[in-house]
Parts: sequence; structure tokens; C-alpha cells
Amino acid sequence: MRTTRIQETRCFHARATLHIPLHPNKKTKQYPYLAAIHIQFHMKTARKIQTLTLALMLISSAITAQNALQFDGVNDHVTAPAPGITGASNRTVEAWVKTTWMGTQRVIVDMGAMPVGQRFTLNMINGIPRIEIGGGGINATTTINDGNWHHVAATYDNAAASKYSLYLDGVLNISGNVAQAMNTVSAPLLIGTRNDNINLWQGSIDEVRVWNYARTQSQIAADMNASYCMPPVGLRAYYRLNQGQAAGSNPGISTTPDHSPLLATGTLQNFALTGSTSNWVLGTNILPGIVNGPTINATACDTYTSPGGQVLTQAGLYPDTLPSQYGCDSLITIQLTMLSSTYASMSAGACYTYTSPGGQTLTSSGSYNDTLTNAAGCDSILSIQLTIYGSSYANIPWIVCDSTLSPSGNQTWSQSGIYTDTIPSALGCDSIMTVFLTVLTGSRDTIVEQACDTYTSPGGNTYTTSGTYIDTLSNAAGCDSLLTIQLSITTIAGNTILVSGNTLTANLFANSYQWIDCGSGQPIPATNNISFTPTQSGSFAVVVEINGCTDTSACQPITIVGLDPALPGLSIYPNPASHQITVTMEGDGQCALLDTQGRILKISPIQGSTTLALQHLPAGIYFLRISDAHNSVTSKFVRLAD
Repeated sequence: MRTTRIQETRCFHARATLHIPLHPNKKTKQYPYLAAIHIQFHMKTARKIQTLTLALMLISSAITAQNALQFDGVNDHVTAPAPGITGASNRTVEAWVKTTWMGTQRVIVDMGAMPVGQRFTLNMINGIPRIEIGGGGINATTTINDGNWHHVAATYDNAAASKYSLYLDGVLNISGNVAQAMNTVSAPLLIGTRNDNINLWQGSIDEVRVWNYARTQSQIAADMNASYCMPPVGLRAYYRLNQGQAAGSNPGISTTPDHSPLLATGTLQNFALTGSTSNWVLGTNILPGIVNGPTINATACDTYTSPGGQVLTQAGLYPDTLPSQYGCDSLITIQLTMLSSTYASMSAGACYTYTSPGGQTLTSSGSYNDTLTNAAGCDSILSIQLTIYGSSYANIPWIVCDSTLSPSGNQTWSQSGIYTDTIPSALGCDSIMTVFLTVLTGSRDTIVEQACDTYTSPGGNTYTTSGTYIDTLSNAAGCDSLLTIQLSITTIAGNTILVSGNTLTANLFANSYQWIDCGSGQPIPATNNISFTPTQSGSFAVVVEINGCTDTSACQPITIVGLDPALPGLSIYPNPASHQITVTMEGDGQCALLDTQGRILKISPIQGSTTLALQHLPAGIYFLRISDAHNSVTSKFVRLAD
């Protein structure tokens, strides 16, 4: 590294030496490192010499703000030339997302192709994050479509008992397995769309990362709020999405760099690149990464505030962090020399006036500080406990709470009244005070409270767990009022419905139950047990009550399928169907799957029952032709969209 040295410029008794590292970035021709300046100022006054050591940082003016990409949900997406993780290899996909979408599937990151098992997708359905591999998936238990930024991470660990895991905001939300085997094929990585160009993301995406191993919860939580300057081992794709001017005009910024070792630059497809949608916008608060800077020397008295804002009180070697180029932090080292102020105390007395060592003229008793300069050039603080003597008399009205010491400290007063106190003096200049004392009384009380989920105390504190708490309030007299709260909090969590055939069962043991018809929103009469068997198709929820608190489950659809007399025991469910449909009957037969033009798509034998997979079929109307040795029945069903 070459260095330019500027020797000794004198101004106001200042001496400065400037060291500038001439090592610019080859691409930007800008200096990403710190320049160390060692400046000592000697500013003398009548009582004080200060020595300051400063650090100056050369920072490129082109620092990129923490931005993100906003997708319009119509045709916006990003393509990357490098493929995602293939086969059944371990992986992690992470991103920050922000949306208010509540509806069908919206894709965050996608890799692979459409055949069953050959795709790995991180998406959202009805506001709930989901891992999908084509042919199966697992859903989170929490919605994230609240218009706030949320971190979503999906992992696959081939050696784990529960191979798939979803993490929300750094916390494990759900783990599980998918029956369909995974074999992701090699295809370009996509952000904001699926590989068949549907289910496009509506909202903002920031900090997309793809890893070639299954990250742990601690690794995800530790790194999700910070960016990387150097790619860690295992990072296969890293799109910070920090370009552009937020909500500005960005017609020329239609690519986004990959900060992983693959350097697979992503291309923005169909973005307007102007305004607050389909453009670069403000992102989430991601902490910058770190680059190493130089060591600077600093000298101070008692305390030192570093360039990064640290307040230091002891000599030593300290790291300090400053923002620098490329959105990463610059880590400098401060070699701190700490000089000490000195402190001393003294007692003094005078009958009328007193002149302190620092030249103050004092006329009343009290505690005073003089500021002098010690041999190191730092402050020397002299604390003076001063008593001004004299045969003086005073009438003092005094209001206290509970009790107080007399001015002389020789008496404790706990009742209202008129008191006399004398402060003696070695010089014989006594001060005699008549105190008109009013003693106010604090108060104490205890209350017993019950609440659902949270409780806000009279003092404004919010509690979410049972326990005994104390609020400190002010009573009418202005004294402390201590309120003891014996609090019982009831929280109902995990209220869901278990389905067995046509019978619905609440999964919580509660004080009472009430089943609700979701179609009308009304309670169903005489349905107050833990289980409920509807007599007709519909969607139903259960309201549970525990300790006076209630919670309503999500609605559970039920389709009541009747029997066909031509084929005894025939049952087809569910209808409509999403991923599969089941046919049961008495005896053996066969089932043919037909489209609306009567073409046979599949034939399956029935030995009591059979289940047909529907994932490969587009949404629409289909027919099932079920037959045995004597009769045949054709039934229509609806295939729902994924």
C-alpha cells in the first residue's frame, strides 16, 4: 500500500499528520478503506488542556441504500442463469418478504421443473408460507400477509427424521415430511414466479439466499438481519436486491448481482422500474457486513466517543464499526490512551461568604464543585461541602411522604407538626430553623385479576403470564400507592379440528364447546360437545371456552357423500378435490377417470377402495365411471387449483 504523508500543518496550536492509503477499488475508482488522521489539539484556557485524537473516514458517495424489489403480481419476476440445488441434496432457501396478499399461491423462490417431485418451491398460500416439491408440501401455521417485513426460511435435510422445516422470523414454525420423493432437476433459479410462469409474487422481496446445506435455527436467526461482505461456505446464490433509488426512476437498473461465488447475475423481467410498485423500493433493515479498516490512535480525558459512537472510559485496544462502501461495515481498531481527571473533596465553613479555590464566591451552605486543571491537562474536580454559619433564623414549610430526617440529620420526623432544628457551627454561627411539617401517607392495596391473553395494569404495564405483580401509583396525596396484583392469565393456543370420516372433534379439552356453521356464521343448536357430526355438507368451526376465555378455530369443510343403490356402499370423496380423490364400494370393480370430452385418462382397479392422484390434472370438471360385474355409475367431480 502506498501512503501520502502531509507533515505538520499548524493552526491554533494544532499538529496534524495525514496517512491516506492509495488503494482504490479497481472498478469504481473509489477508496473503500479508512484514512487515518492523527490530530492532537492543545486548547489551553485558564483551567483546562484537552487532547483529542480524531479519525476521518473516506467513504464513497455511491453507498447503496438498503432497498428491495416490489413485484406487481402480474408478470414481474427475476431469472438467474445458475441452477438451484438439484436432486435430493440438502438445501436452505431464505428471503425477506412483505405482502398483504390473501388468496391462491404466490411464489417467492422456485427451482426445478413441473413434473411431480422435480420442483422445490418456497411460496405462500392464503397468507401462509409453504414448502412445495410438486406432488406434496408442508404449510406453516402462521400467516405473514400483514404488510410487515418477515423473514422466511425453508430447509431440507435428507438425513433428518423430519426432513422439511419452515422458519418464520428466525423461529422454527413447523417440521415434517412429504410422501412424494424429491428429485429437483437442474433449471434456472426464479424469484417471484414458478417455472411455468404462474402464481407470480405480489409484494416486496429482499435478501434472497440459497445454500447447499440445511441451516440450523441458530444459524438462520444469527444471520438473517445482516448482509455478507464475503460469501460464507455453502452459499450458492445471494441476491441482496439493493439497487436503484427507492420509488424513483430506475429504467437502466434491470439486473441484480449475485454475491455468491457463482456470480450469476439475475435479470429483472417486466418491471416498470418507476414509482412505488414494480420497482426498487425501501427494504427491510439489514445490518451491513464488515470489512477491516486501520488502527487509529486516540487520547482523551476520562471518556472518549469513538467515530462509531462508542463511549469508552478505559485505555485499551477497541474495535469500532463504521458504515463504508458496498453496504458493508468498516471495522477499525482504536488504540486508546486514557488520561484521568482527578477528584478530591473538602469541607469548608464560613459565617457569611466563602471564596473557593477556583474563585467562586459562595454565600449559602451546600455542595459545590470547582473545576481546576491537573498535571495531565485533564480536569481536577474539587467537591466542596460548604457550611455558611451565622445566627440565622428561618421558617420552613415542609411537605413529605411518610417520614423525613431533620435538616441537621439528628431527628426523624414521621408526624405532622411544628419542629425546631439547629445546625451547629464550629464558629458559633448557628442556624435555627422552625419547620412547619406536613407528613402525607402512602397507601397499599391488593387486587385479584383474571384476563384473557394479556392484561394492562392500572399503572400501564402489560402482562402476558400469570403471577404476582406490583404497580407503583400516586395517591391523592401525591405519595406512593403500592398496588399488588394477583394475576391469572388464560391463553388458548392450538384450537384446531380433527376430522374422522364425517365427524369433527375439537383438539382441546375446554369448559364448553359451541359448533358454528361457517356458511351462515350462526351457532348450530344443541352442538355443545367436543365432537360434532354434520348431517349435510358445509364448513364448520368450533368455539372453545376455557376459564371464561374463548377462541374460534379455522373453518373445516366437510362433504357428505351419499350412497348409490346401483353400486352398494359406493362413496366418492372429497368433492371438490385438490390433490387426490378416493372411491370406496362393496366388493371389487374398476374406476375410469374421464375428461369432459369422454376421453379415458386413467383406469384403476377397486378392491374395496382406491385413491386417484390429481396433481398432474389442470383445474376443471372431470368424471368417474365406477363399475362392477353388473352395474356402472358415472359421477362428476371438480378438480381445484393448487
